Amino acid sequence: MKSSRKKPNTEAGRIVGVTGKHAHCAWTGNEEAVLQVQFTGPGIDYVNPADDPRKN
Repeated sequence: MKSSRKKPNTEAGRIVGVTGKHAHCAWTGNEEAVLQVQFTGPGIDYVNPADDPRKN
């Protein structure tokens, strides 16, 4: 995903809040990471429906 907007940086153990109704992405460079996603609402909408693990 290409974006001209500046991405927020965070550190291990931090919480980042983002608003709904638009695509989000996360990256770690060459480091291993665990990404925990929590949400309130009707569900997650995938940009590419083929990426939705519920449909496999």
